[in-house]
Amino acid sequence: MPRAAYPRILHLDDDPNDIELVRVALQADGLGDAITTVMNRPGFERALAEGPYDLVLSDYSLPDFSGMQAVEMVRAQAPEMPFILVTGTIGDEGVGAVLRAGVTDYVLKNRLERLAPAVRRALQEVRERRRRVELEEQLRQAQKMEAVGQLTGGIAHDFNNILTVMIASAELVGLGLRPDQDELRGDVDALLAAGVRGKEMIRKLLGFSRRQPLAPQALDVRPFLTDVVDTLRRLLPASIVVTREVVEPLPALSADPGSLEQMVLNLATNARDAMPDGGTLTLGAALAEADDRALERHGAAPGRFVRISVRDTGMGMTEDVLQRVFEPFFTTKPADKGTGLGMAMIYGLAQQQLGFVDIVSAVGRGTTVALYFPIAPEAAVRKEPNGAPRSWRGAAPPGGTTVLVADDELTLRRATERVLVSLGYRVLVASTGREALEQLLRHQDEIRLVITDQMMPDFGGADVYREARAGGIGTPFLVTSGYSSEELEEKGFGPEVRRLMKPWTIDEMAAAVRTLLSAES
Repeated sequence: MPRAAYPRILHLDDDPNDIELVRVALQADGLGDAITTVMNRPGFERALAEGPYDLVLSDYSLPDFSGMQAVEMVRAQAPEMPFILVTGTIGDEGVGAVLRAGVTDYVLKNRLERLAPAVRRALQEVRERRRRVELEEQLRQAQKMEAVGQLTGGIAHDFNNILTVMIASAELVGLGLRPDQDELRGDVDALLAAGVRGKEMIRKLLGFSRRQPLAPQALDVRPFLTDVVDTLRRLLPASIVVTREVVEPLPALSADPGSLEQMVLNLATNARDAMPDGGTLTLGAALAEADDRALERHGAAPGRFVRISVRDTGMGMTEDVLQRVFEPFFTTKPADKGTGLGMAMIYGLAQQQLGFVDIVSAVGRGTTVALYFPIAPEAAVRKEPNGAPRSWRGAAPPGGTTVLVADDELTLRRATERVLVSLGYRVLVASTGREALEQLLRHQDEIRLVITDQMMPDFGGADVYREARAGGIGTPFLVTSGYSSEELEEKGFGPEVRRLMKPWTIDEMAAAVRTLLSAES
């Protein structure tokens, strides 16, 4: 066994014969090769200061010093350290006194065969206590992240509604401008740009709260990393060298491309801040197996993963920072430079995609953050179609096509109605779920599509959908929501219901409506 693997034991005794007997007893059980021996109080104090140790052995009585005084000193410096008395005799009253003083166990000198088992038992108890504390801390962390996640998810939902109205209204204003109104068009473009920035902020908040609707797909890591490296070389200072390392063979991974890019760019920004004087940033990819540590610490499923790593040669992190790095709002940056949401967002996005995050760092030795994603099923691997995105604004619907819009928020309802009217549809509106159901029952032969918000007081979009299907009405539904498709199914929508993520643009709304109506036809 390497010396570093032995428990570090501090032994206090003034009798050389007893010291040798203890050493032999421990060595016989594979424990005696990392023992520091001291024979008096000054030596004990000096050894404690120089430490650290895993366990203390002490005689009960020494000249001008005692085991009881020694345990008092140990408890003041290291309350959890095991302390075992090795003594000649001790009565029942003495046993009670030493245990109350904080002694972990005692062994009689004429029964040294008990010493090694007592040492092993004491060390195991310490490991179990530390593991319990770690698990309790992980539980508290999970509860804290869940609570803050619920709060941010609620804020994000309300802000999404505001952004939807802002973006749709700005686009409608832009469509009505004359060619010579360049100044007004610039104002509209600025408003839309602000909306896009707000949309990205919402993505971060929803990613942190694990409510970010994601679309995992098979992704070839090679071109992805090449694109990201090219982007970083343009964005980062010239003093930072950006490299790429891919270990073959490398199967496609399953991840949402947008969120993955967001995670890697966020980590690259952290790496830049950790290298103010320059350094090397390496983006890597390799096939990896989840080890027992990952399974236990991150709750990962057994199996193989594709690991994407972001490694820097920066200042590294202390152990205290590593323990708190995923805490929401924890940051080592100045107040005007960091929000403390970046790593929490990365943690949430990885977990949401059945992956996990692992970090290795040391002060002065840089940091490596590894993102683990599941391997994509073979059936999911496909190439994206070529061609530019299609604009649906010019695709006129058949005359008299009627759409029902249900939303309890007036500004959202009006914005949606105006957009649909501008696209050539006839629109009926409802301010509550019950009113929407009444309209659908009354005009079921006319209404070709129902566009509904998920969250409405008392009677939501899922309630309208269930009642309509129970009544034999098969009109297609389009749900405008911040929820993922899986969450919508959990709330009562069928798998055929399409989701339109807020905040949407006119093109996105037009495409969703036209696709559903075409499928119905």
